[in-house]
Amino acid sequence: MLPSVMNPVLTEILRTRRVKSDRGFEHELNSEVSLEEGQRLQAAIRQCNATTTLEVGLCYGISTLFICQELADKPGARHIVMDPNQTRDFDRIGLSNLERAGYQHLLDFDERSSHVVLPQLESQGVQIDFAFVDGSHLFDYTLLEFFYLDRLLRVGGIIAFDDVFMPAVQKVCRFILANRQYTIFDCLPQGIGWRQNLKYELLNRACRVLPPLERFLKPEFQPLDIDLRPLSNARYLALKKEGIDSEETRSWNFYRDF
Repeated sequence: MLPSVMNPVLTEILRTRRVKSDRGFEHELNSEVSLEEGQRLQAAIRQCNATTTLEVGLCYGISTLFICQELADKPGARHIVMDPNQTRDFDRIGLSNLERAGYQHLLDFDERSSHVVLPQLESQGVQIDFAFVDGSHLFDYTLLEFFYLDRLLRVGGIIAFDDVFMPAVQKVCRFILANRQYTIFDCLPQGIGWRQNLKYELLNRACRVLPPLERFLKPEFQPLDIDLRPLSNARYLALKKEGIDSEETRSWNFYRDF
């Protein structure tokens, strides 16, 4: 059952699972964040008291509607969104949904790719409190997006990733947790299936019997990796920034395997 306190446009879309363009074309809803993930996005925004937020990827605007609903009553709130595919692939439906929901005053939309927009935001001195990454899901793009978002994000802010179970996105998240000052704020789901857990346990025992074996295992399967096991099954992961990592705070050859 859908919550009673929700924007009517978002409620209608989730109920009917249909979206419409301004030209009258109707499409089946797909690739959207779930209700639970949307509510976790809102909880993260509340936790860090965010007023300036950023999102990579718009699609049909479902996650954006959740985010903007949380920002709607905050004076001076701003939500920055970028998506080079909004017109070509999504018939501008995401923008249309946000306008129908009454959130256009919050929106700062750019129909260019993240690798173009994010450096410009940094050069403008923009600082953000929260970011949601749901763009191309390619490793290089996701890592580059994190690099710039980290430079925009204030300490205490939160950056969230969608589809963390995908190997490329998961690898970026592992890099962040191993090499940067971030901690896990939220993860959905919290655990892993029994088959995956059994695989970890068997490898763990094998490494205790034959310690040299650990040298041949990927970091994902090493015994000390217990805290990061849920990433292999995660739909959503939110990370809190605990400090600043820069050329001054890390030696030139700093590196931890991930």
